[in-house]
Amino acid sequence: MWPTPWSLPLLVFGLLPLGYVAITAARRGLAELVSLKCVGVLFLWTGYHLSPWIYYFLENWDRFLLVDDLLDDGLAFSTLAMVVFIAGCTVAERGKHDEQDASCEAAIQAVRPVRGIHLAWLCAGLVMLFLIRVGGLSEAWASTSDRGIRGLELRGTVLFYVAMLHPMLALATACMTALYVLQSPPGLQARRIGQGFLCLLVASLDAIWNFSRSAGYPFAVLAFVMLRARGRRGAGIAVACVAIAGFLGSVAYSSRSQYHPGLGNFLKAATGRHASVEEPDGIAQALAGETNPLDAMSAWTLKASLVDSEQPTFSEEGIAALLVLQPLPSFLLPTRPIGPSLNEVRGLDDTIGLTTPALAEAYYAFGVWGVWVMVPLGLGAGWLDRQFRHRPGLVAWFSVVLYFASFPLGLHNGLRAASRLPIYALAAVAIARQIRGMTQPPGETASVGEGIRACSLAPRVSRAAYPRRHAGIKT
Repeated sequence: MWPTPWSLPLLVFGLLPLGYVAITAARRGLAELVSLKCVGVLFLWTGYHLSPWIYYFLENWDRFLLVDDLLDDGLAFSTLAMVVFIAGCTVAERGKHDEQDASCEAAIQAVRPVRGIHLAWLCAGLVMLFLIRVGGLSEAWASTSDRGIRGLELRGTVLFYVAMLHPMLALATACMTALYVLQSPPGLQARRIGQGFLCLLVASLDAIWNFSRSAGYPFAVLAFVMLRARGRRGAGIAVACVAIAGFLGSVAYSSRSQYHPGLGNFLKAATGRHASVEEPDGIAQALAGETNPLDAMSAWTLKASLVDSEQPTFSEEGIAALLVLQPLPSFLLPTRPIGPSLNEVRGLDDTIGLTTPALAEAYYAFGVWGVWVMVPLGLGAGWLDRQFRHRPGLVAWFSVVLYFASFPLGLHNGLRAASRLPIYALAAVAIARQIRGMTQPPGETASVGEGIRACSLAPRVSRAAYPRRHAGIKT
């Protein structure tokens, strides 16, 4: 039974990466707190250590997925993962940080102006994909099916692959909206914030309709970008965005067992009106009752408990894990699951949707050595942060947002889903650098405008290149 004599030392040891984040932010400023390195550690700690701390003091963690005999193993493994991730970031971001403040302001200047018509086209595409995914206007307002049924109906069809474009387009819209708000001319900031919030709400429609815990994540993207670009001056908008994201996610997560999907049903849940499901599913209610909606530890312990009974080997599960990390789409190079799914373990159908965290799959396939999957993740985060500081631009912004979104995604999805966004982000920056190199004559340094026109990745910046005050940007 948990806790054991080792539990408290392991919990305290897990605070060391947080301490490192706090010390680093104190030394380098708020901009460092929203670096990919620090954000990654914060998400990992919240997903794997917050719930055990709550359980340790309240002793009421009655979870449907929890195998408490393996909690200490999960604490040790996740702490080691955070340490390895920090080490990878530190190695990749070698160099001085004295250009951080200048480059954050330069990053705003280094992007072509985002116009309202751009956001309008993005929102129109999102609405079209959303209606395809849910099956029309009536289903969009109040579906008659349970959560997960629509996805099963579309699986294997052309519409299924079309609907898969929605999450990426929603992230792109959130990123473009953030830049649109950042580029507000004097006197138009309030108007642009209102327009931006409306666009973010459109980007959230699919998650709201499905009562997903990620219902407000586009607002979290805006908060992240505001803090990264403006620091303390963006804290007000960031706090408002976090509050909206928290409210939407809380309503969706706590009410998902009582309502069918639908925007109208979500409004009923938000206003406390009667539920559309007369007999809520007991399992869904148990999962929705978790104190920490980002908790990944309970699912980790259940997956880890299968190691003794299934006896996975590298020749089978290890190779399967390596195959899911390859960048090609699954329909070009099919992959197979890494061990039994949690639905199979608990005897549930696919409509419940018990997902396996990325670290759980890594542990199942490689054992303790699975922690090394954090090495490339940390190296990529550190390299991308370094590229962003020196060459900000539209590609750099979008890539950073993709990497940021991969951290919470990895808490509730396997290695395949969690690795897609970092791979796409790093590939985008690498390709942009190559394009810029081909369009720039040898020995000539391109200007900011030329670099943006070539690949939306600006050349290296310095304090001398960007004075402290820019037109339309208060400092």
